[in-house]
Parts: sequence; C-alpha cells; structure tokens
Amino acid sequence: MSDLFLTPSLARQRPNVVVFRVQFHLELRRQLVQHVRRGGMIMILVDQRNSGAPFIDFMGQPAETVTAAADIAVRTGAALIPARAVRDVREERFDVTFEAPVTGTDGLAMMTEVNRRISAWVEEYPVQWFWFHRRWKSNTRSRK
Repeated sequence: MSDLFLTPSLARQRPNVVVFRVQFHLELRRQLVQHVRRGGMIMILVDQRNSGAPFIDFMGQPAETVTAAADIAVRTGAALIPARAVRDVREERFDVTFEAPVTGTDGLAMMTEVNRRISAWVEEYPVQWFWFHRRWKSNTRSRK
C-alpha cells in the first residue's frame, strides 16, 4: 500500500479493528443472512470488482459489481445503507457519512443506485478514492 496517510492510520488502528477479505461463497452468504436475521450488522465493501459479477454502470463505464450486499438486504429486509469515509489529513481522522438507505426488491437495481452514489462521491472528492485493483479490467465474456 503506498498511500501516505492511509497506511499509518491503518497501522495505528489494527489493534482495535479486525478486517478480513473473503470470497462470497454460498456457505458464507448463508451465514451472513442468518447473522442479519438475528439482528446482527455487517459491512461489505461493495466497490469491488469480482470476475463473474454482473456489469453495472460505474462512473459511465460498465464494471463488474458484486451484488451480495443488495441480495442480503432483499432476502432479510435489512437496510442497505451506503457509507463513505473522507480523510481529514489535518485532523488525522476520517469523517464518516451514512446516507439514506437504498431501497427496492431487485438487487441489480439497488446496486446500480449504490454505484451511482459512489460515482458521485468519487467525483466530489477524487483524491479520496483509493483503489487497489483495476476497477474496469477488461473481460472477454459478454457484458450484461
């Protein structure tokens, strides 16, 4: 990681925060649904490209977009609440904003709205967008 602010900030927070990356295989998805149905909360970083995910518009271009967050919200009736963190370098902190929930019964349509909101955030604060992967990696399979 080469971000001069994010790396030290994450290093200071590691004793307090557990972060892990997982693939959304069926067993994990089942466990997450059960957790939410019992009143638990989950946070999913949805700005991820995953091979095989449907193509949804992101900043004017089709991008593979994981729909797990919306699918879980639809299955459980839980709120899908977009959130963003904006770095405040002078104060050495992140200001977190929670937006109005994305509603609906169609996960694809819900994630289209989520991508629209993320696109607006990136356009508002382009230097805040820190991406680890090629978001628009080309793929030869047909785009949905």
